[in-house]
Order: sequence, then C-alpha cells, then structure tokens
Amino acid sequence: MTGSTCFHPLLRNSHWEACVILSSRISLVMDREVPESQRLDVLEVLEELDESIFENEDLDRIAAVILILYLEGVDLGVIADVAERDWRDLLLDAGLEGADWGDVLARRFGFPRDFSGSDGG
Repeated sequence: MTGSTCFHPLLRNSHWEACVILSSRISLVMDREVPESQRLDVLEVLEELDESIFENEDLDRIAAVILILYLEGVDLGVIADVAERDWRDLLLDAGLEGADWGDVLARRFGFPRDFSGSDGG
C-alpha cells in the first residue's frame, strides 16, 4: 500500500520481513481502532493481496475498506476472498463506493476534512 509508515509485523524467515506501507491516515485508524493483538492479522491480509487486482484504484481506499469491514466484524478471510473475486463489492459493503470516499472516511473516524492522509499533502 502507499504512504510512509512501514510495518514489519513478522519475520517470515531469516532473509525477509513482511512490509506493508500505509498512509498516515490508515496508520492512525489502525493505531486507534484495531487492538494491538489483532493488527498483525490485518496487516497480513493487506500484505498478501496482489495490488494488481485493484487496477488503478487508490490503495489507501482499499486499505480503508478492509479496515472498516474488519471493524464491523467481517472475517478477514472472507474479505480477502471477496477482494480477489470482485473488490468493488467491498467498496459498497464498506460505504466507500462514492467519489466522496475520503470525506466518508474522515467523518467515520473523526479526521479533519482537509486531512488527506497522504504524506505529500
């Protein structure tokens, strides 16, 4: 995913660490909303999904969708399966299908309207 925060949630073997790069906006949601004991599970799903299946979609939006659905109690395995079949269904399920998805996310998690979450602006 895009952004500046790089999580190294687990050492898979002695030569490689998993790394998921999240925007500051998504990192903030993870820190505030996901219990520390469950963050690794969410990060693993984000890390394992093939970014190419999302075409030109903003990966911050995809990470937000996964977080919202997880926080609503949807199993991460189900989320990953649906993402691979048709990720657009996840946008609808999470309420982020519209062009105003950034504003919806900001309202849901209490961000200022001008908080883009991208590290460039």
